[in-house]
Amino acid sequence: MNNRIAVLISLLFCLFASPKMAQANDSTRVFTPEHPLVYEDAWDLWPYSFLNASGEAVGYNIDLVKLICQELDIPYVIKLKPTSKALSDLRSGEADLMLAMEADYHDEFAHYGESVVQIFTHSVLHRKGEPARIVTENDLSKYPVIVHEGSFSHHLMEDKGWEQNAIPYNDMREAVQYVHNTPNCQIVWNTLSLKWLIRTLHFDNLELTPVNMRHGDYKFLSNDTQLLKQIDEIYTLLESEGKLQAIQNKWFYPERKDSGVPSWIWPVVIVLVLVVICATIYYIIYRNREKKMTKTIRRSNNRLSLIMKTNKIRIWTFNVGQKTVTLYDENCQVEAANQSPTFFFQRVQAEDVQRISDALLKISEGEEDKITLEVRSKDKKDGGYRILAIVLTPLRYDRYGQTTDIVGTTSDITATRRRQEQVKNTKLRYESIFNSPMVDTITFDEFGYIDNMNETAAMGSPVERDQIQNRQVHLRDLFGEPMPVENMQPIHMTRFYNPDIDTSIYRNVLHDKVYYELQLMPLRDKDNKLKAIFGTGRDVSEVVKSYQRLRENLAQQERANEAMNAYFRNINFVLQNGGVRMAVYYPDTHILLIYSSVGQEQNQLTQNRALALTDPESKKQAERMINSMDNHTLSPLKAAIKTTIRGKHGKRLTLLLSFIPTLDDNNEVVEYFGVCRDISEIKATEEELARETVKAQEIETVKNAFLRNMSYEIRTPLSSVVGFAELFEMSHTSEDEPLFIEQIKHNSSRLLKLINDILFLSRLDAQMIEFRRQPIDFSQIFEARCQTAWFHDQHEGVSYVVDNPYHQLVVEIDEGNIGKVIDQLVSNAAQNTRMGMVRASYEYTGEDLVMVFQDTGCGISSERLNQIFERFVTSGNQGTGLGLSICHELVRQMGGKIKIKSNEGQGTIVWVTIPCKCTEIVRK
Repeated sequence: MNNRIAVLISLLFCLFASPKMAQANDSTRVFTPEHPLVYEDAWDLWPYSFLNASGEAVGYNIDLVKLICQELDIPYVIKLKPTSKALSDLRSGEADLMLAMEADYHDEFAHYGESVVQIFTHSVLHRKGEPARIVTENDLSKYPVIVHEGSFSHHLMEDKGWEQNAIPYNDMREAVQYVHNTPNCQIVWNTLSLKWLIRTLHFDNLELTPVNMRHGDYKFLSNDTQLLKQIDEIYTLLESEGKLQAIQNKWFYPERKDSGVPSWIWPVVIVLVLVVICATIYYIIYRNREKKMTKTIRRSNNRLSLIMKTNKIRIWTFNVGQKTVTLYDENCQVEAANQSPTFFFQRVQAEDVQRISDALLKISEGEEDKITLEVRSKDKKDGGYRILAIVLTPLRYDRYGQTTDIVGTTSDITATRRRQEQVKNTKLRYESIFNSPMVDTITFDEFGYIDNMNETAAMGSPVERDQIQNRQVHLRDLFGEPMPVENMQPIHMTRFYNPDIDTSIYRNVLHDKVYYELQLMPLRDKDNKLKAIFGTGRDVSEVVKSYQRLRENLAQQERANEAMNAYFRNINFVLQNGGVRMAVYYPDTHILLIYSSVGQEQNQLTQNRALALTDPESKKQAERMINSMDNHTLSPLKAAIKTTIRGKHGKRLTLLLSFIPTLDDNNEVVEYFGVCRDISEIKATEEELARETVKAQEIETVKNAFLRNMSYEIRTPLSSVVGFAELFEMSHTSEDEPLFIEQIKHNSSRLLKLINDILFLSRLDAQMIEFRRQPIDFSQIFEARCQTAWFHDQHEGVSYVVDNPYHQLVVEIDEGNIGKVIDQLVSNAAQNTRMGMVRASYEYTGEDLVMVFQDTGCGISSERLNQIFERFVTSGNQGTGLGLSICHELVRQMGGKIKIKSNEGQGTIVWVTIPCKCTEIVRK
């Protein structure tokens, strides 16, 4: 027990001891802001230490060192360098601290700490669907594999003589991308680093397989043993407190969430669990003894609870001395204890609260033994009022016989009171309807005999109301024919009574034909047994006669309407199929109504709205027309207005508006009636005809310019050929013949190239060039093409450079057509450069092949640069002006882009981007 107390005291001392005490004990080195602790690490060891996109040092090691230095209150500086440089700085004293794997090739640089920060395990990275060739350490001797240069696996292969199978890489991100794009390639490296790269690069086609080889301990490395001791102590403390878990989850297990629970809490939880288990065992024993004692009470409570649930009764008690209320639930358990009466009765009406207070006072003073109240309470669900029945009786007395507690029961009788009110209202409505003077009302018993009728029915009946029961008038007597009542269904009919042939009891009182509308409704109980028949009726003779006259009038009116509707249909047909709408303008209210058909209003527009829908082109014309109508002009108005309204095809509508004035009896203008006709297609046709005319003129101009350029470009070399050929027929010396022949050959070649360019350009325009993409090693053909292209145009004082960053770059492109682009752009750069340099370079960016051609030649003026890709436009006085046009069209049809940047006298840069797929890539 004493040992446990000592250990606990030690832990508490370590927990609360100031970190500065550890630093104060370091007699060899004190870190200050002027001389901070220098921590160096590798800049490419993901996710331990690396540079992010902003060039900042991040990673697990960085966060760990920052946390430790903050705990020790040590100023620090973090630097990321190549691993070899960081180790050299540690040995030379330029760096104070580093994290590295414990290995014999690190022993010469510094001392290791005791704490194991991380355990390095190894895995093989390969494409999904491909087997992992490296399963054990000995498999490294059988298969070539990519390793991180200077890593444990690299040193292992060199030590065992397997270096011929090692493919060292400095940039492991690039190595992972290479495996992503290249089949049958695999990487052996640290498991967590490879896992982090797969996750951040989002490569779903890669997976990791563990390799059975020695793991390494990742420890602090320093030449300051006192510093290592401090770091080991604070690291152990941080790990015991669980403060490192968040950093580990952040960099290694982002799918985990930090629970926020300190590690020291778990022993406390275990102790509490043991205490709870012991208490539970004791409680179970106690409960078993108590069950028999409470069984009878529970049975009684259950019965009481059942009664309370059935009758929706709530029990509460009132303490007279404390003036508090205790509420019990349906199971007789305390729900709310010692509540203020004001809070308890907060939804009860104010006058009812006073009544309850008076009743409680009477019970407490012994004036009454039992009081029953009905109060209103506001419903918290729908805001309505509920009716509650409250019964108050004494519950407990003190030794003097004074009431100390009062028990009250509350039951919701809202439904009962509402049913009673509903029955009362229904009876009143029934009596009101039954005695209505507007309708004859008769009731029959279950056998079909009249048992009651209202005054209105008695007035037209051949018998008196007090004689009904004696006469025993049956339903069949009213109809004069048999009427079975047992299976009667609801009847609603109009009966015709003719006194000449009628056999009912009404035959002696009728003097004329009568139309009588009646309704019989049988009333049955839940067993479908007939209990009574309720009948209503009224004399509708006048209604029938009026209806007959109305039908005759309606028939006549329908014939007139049909003729008018036929006229309207004809008008509507013209309106709907002719693109025409009727319009009415009221100058007094300035309202324009548009009708899609006769009587069918489509739009109602104010002046401002009508002008807002008018195109600015026609706004003046529309304003003049509206002003004329507002001035009550008597002359017809007509105008073609262009609007901002778009039709079915999305084009703006042009409407032809025609209005004529409508006059009243005083020859004053009341309104303007007009039609709107859609002439958009006519206007569009006219505009299209005008555009086609302009386009034809432009085509004619382009054709003439093309023919002029062609005739000039062809005539110039052809004239030279003919001219020098004629010189052979004239007197000349033999020394001149080589010059003549050279000029004829030069101009013939120029003419042939021009014709070939024109033919090739015409094939491009006709989409007749086929692009055949095949895998080629672009690193070989690019340099060869550049050397060939500038061979005949090289000048002294000019350096010609090809930047080739790849040993091998196999891409799928059309070699012939991309070669034409390279030849043209390199030849242009060489021809226009007399001093400086011509540089050609390329780069593969993951999806695109980017070529850059740069020269320090004469450059291109801004005027020519804007038209450089047009045909027969040259950057100088040389060439036909078709080369760049061909390059531009070739690149476009291959799905790429070409851009030029140039300033006159400062050289030119040309960028060409071609989308293509890379199958093999090996950087220098």
